[in-house]
Amino acid sequence: MTVSATTETRKQYTGNVSYTTSTDFTAAFKYLDTSEIKVTHTNASTSADTAYVEGTHYSVQSGAAATSVTIRFLTSYVPTATTEYITIHRETAFSQLTDYTEGSALDAETLEQNFDKAIMLIQQVNNNLTDLNISFSGTNDFNSTAAAASEIVTSKALRANKALGFDVNGDIEATQDIGTFRGNWAASSAYIVSDLVKDASNNNIYICNTAHSSTGSTPVSTNTDVAKWTLIVDAASTTTSTTTASEWASKTSGIVASTDYSAKAYAIGGTGVTTSSGKGAAKEWATTTGGAVDTSEYSAKEYAIGDVTASGGSAKAWAIDGSNPDGTSEKSAKTLAGEASTSAGTATTQAGLASDHREDAGKYAVTAEDSTFSLTSTNGGTSGLYSAKHYQAKAQANQTAAASSASAAASSAASAMDTGKAIAFSLIFGA
Repeated sequence: MTVSATTETRKQYTGNVSYTTSTDFTAAFKYLDTSEIKVTHTNASTSADTAYVEGTHYSVQSGAAATSVTIRFLTSYVPTATTEYITIHRETAFSQLTDYTEGSALDAETLEQNFDKAIMLIQQVNNNLTDLNISFSGTNDFNSTAAAASEIVTSKALRANKALGFDVNGDIEATQDIGTFRGNWAASSAYIVSDLVKDASNNNIYICNTAHSSTGSTPVSTNTDVAKWTLIVDAASTTTSTTTASEWASKTSGIVASTDYSAKAYAIGGTGVTTSSGKGAAKEWATTTGGAVDTSEYSAKEYAIGDVTASGGSAKAWAIDGSNPDGTSEKSAKTLAGEASTSAGTATTQAGLASDHREDAGKYAVTAEDSTFSLTSTNGGTSGLYSAKHYQAKAQANQTAAASSASAAASSAASAMDTGKAIAFSLIFGA
């Protein structure tokens, strides 16, 4: 087969809980023998590598030689954690497969295998030199040449304990060390390149870029030799920023940075915030009672349970206050409820009295003749009383009797008159 010189000879897999002993792990490169297949386990947490062995940690599923790799991990070695990963790569030996002798036959398959191996070695070298190494891009520019820029010419003795870097031409060099700390900067001291000093006046750290004998005084930033030093730790600015940050967080004694007040002041109170017009701390807006928070408005607690009538009355006052919640003639819900209850009681009492009066009136009106009745307790409870109906019946009876008596009297009078007339006649005429 044709082997591409640019085929990558490595493949990586990050652990996954779904992987099992039946999961196929593949890599798209050709191999001539399973010994060329290398599998490495890496613990991402510690960067520790473990070389896995065929038959102990994994099995090759794709055969003794193939155009691509397929392996499966054995029990206990399946990468299931996200903190581990597997690298499958090929290491082809730099050796010749076939020794061709004078006059020997050129077998096409054998010849193809030799060519394939040559390309596979090119793949391997290409991946190692290009993919796994730091290099300049093909379009980069150099002071002289790419070779000169990437070549380290410094001797072993001069490279020892030095850092790899780039010189003023952009070429690689290995002459820069971290530097020697000389303590606090001091006048009349001989400093050499890479010496480190601390400016005791502000704690800044400088590295010497030009050898010199120091003069003057700190701060180094205003010293005549300031150009011979490079600031590497700006502690002064950091201190200022830290102080400012601290003030924005917790200062309660006044304004911060001439602009506003701190988080703590707005949270629990402080100069310029507590009981100040247009301000007030969060704690005050939540819990202050007995007065305004910002000289005009009141807190949530005051509006909930306070007694300051100027606030318009709290929810509690409007609910249960026995006086006037807002200082006016308005009454609380409890007061109005009490008055309503009293009115309801009075109405109930009056209704009861009216019922008693109605009952007694009925007795006075319709109790049967010759039947007595008693009044309710509301009207004194008097007993032995007769109704109007009784007296009406008696009046009618008396009226009837009187009429009868009158008729009898009239008859008697007529009879008497007749008798008188006869006597008179007798006397006159001598009956």
